[in-house]
Amino acid sequence: MGGCFENGTPKQQQCKELVDQGPWEGLPDCDYPEPADAIYEALSRTLKHREALIAANCVQNKAKVDEALRCALTTLTVNGSKDQVCPVEDEEMAVALHYIRDRINVPRDMS
Repeated sequence: MGGCFENGTPKQQQCKELVDQGPWEGLPDCDYPEPADAIYEALSRTLKHREALIAANCVQNKAKVDEALRCALTTLTVNGSKDQVCPVEDEEMAVALHYIRDRINVPRDMS
């Protein structure tokens, strides 16, 4: 989905560590404000590649991966509203979401 490739420089390795392991708070994406429709862009691009995202996930139970992805997208579209967050209480779903976050970078690299 993305176009980011490792070049092995110290700066690239430092950035990779920050993106993969955090801390994420205060990590700048860019110098301009986020567009108002960024959530919908992320949703659209994720749905476009939904089948590939599910197939590439390390969790073998693809129904759990699909459910986890739906929960993440639901939470995204309500902007993380506490009363609308889809709870992830299943261990396989949690692993699937961690995999997506750490390796497929949804929705972090969508623009």
